[in-house]
Amino acid sequence: MKIFNKISFLIIILTVLLALQISGCSRTKNLISPVVVAIPSSVSDKSIARAIKNASIKRKWFPYDEKEGVISVRLEVRDHIVEVDIEYEETKIRIVYRDSENMLYEEKDDGTILIHKKYNAWVKNLRQDIQWNLAKIEE
Repeated sequence: MKIFNKISFLIIILTVLLALQISGCSRTKNLISPVVVAIPSSVSDKSIARAIKNASIKRKWFPYDEKEGVISVRLEVRDHIVEVDIEYEETKIRIVYRDSENMLYEEKDDGTILIHKKYNAWVKNLRQDIQWNLAKIEE
């Protein structure tokens, strides 16, 4: 009888683990890139760059390279490193994945790109803060 209980217990544990895996409790999600931000009319390039840098620094993304229309930023969280290029022009900003370390980055055979689920959340927060800064400029 005890053997039957142990086998039943193992079957239940394996079923629960399989259900959690199937239900999406994984550590990766589809990489969302680029993330686009609309720019309100009549905002200068200088103001756009300032809004991007201020939002980046607030969220602990550190600008490390700047060219005309592109600011490259880097985020380091524990042993995770993410780099994105923030491209901007008159009407829109694009946050584009550049590189990462320890983020479970994987390109699938079907073209799907997976990355640690925190990546999309970090970029979403960055996007929201950039939008907030741009809205303050327009006021």
